[in-house]
Amino acid sequence: MNVTSERQEFEISVKTSTVNGKVIAKKPEYEDLKWIARTLNISLNAVREIVLSVIK
Repeated sequence: MNVTSERQEFEISVKTSTVNGKVIAKKPEYEDLKWIARTLNISLNAVREIVLSVIK
């Protein structure tokens, strides 16, 4: 999945949990979030919130 922030595009891996073929949860990879936070010099929580708003 690609996410754009501050005119930069980042690729993020997303884990998907399913039950009986139905998606029950999506979770971005921590290492991807950490790298973006360091690259943009913003908090990990801020990056996580942005990504979660996109993947829902």
